[in-house]
Amino acid sequence: MPAPVVLARWAAKYGPALLPVAQRLYTQGRFRQLAILHARTIVDGQYSWEMVRGERVWVVWSGDEVVATYPELHGDTEDLFTQARPDRRRDPDDVVVRRVRRRVRQLPIPSLPARGRTDDTQRQTDAETDED
Repeated sequence: MPAPVVLARWAAKYGPALLPVAQRLYTQGRFRQLAILHARTIVDGQYSWEMVRGERVWVVWSGDEVVATYPELHGDTEDLFTQARPDRRRDPDDVVVRRVRRRVRQLPIPSLPARGRTDDTQRQTDAETDED
């Protein structure tokens, strides 16, 4: 890890150029969160992203109907999303499932007793372990 002095120099040198990029990434992440939350409140709600005028726009769907866009687009949005790709649509509940799957993979797997052991064999093994 670079020393704090080096980080300060980098921030002074590259900070002004990276600030707009960092702000755009933050707002895009926030728009995605808003779209997911909105899609959870709608019957048959889904969300997806589409490119509109060179910008990524998060779209909330109810069936095949556009309900909302983040950032908000003014004017007629139906014509903008006639060519929307249906394979990009996601169910808002899948987000939590991915997070849970990732955490479950990190959990240690408990050791199970060997096959063929009966309760009596297990008790004998436990008694021998207690004597040691």
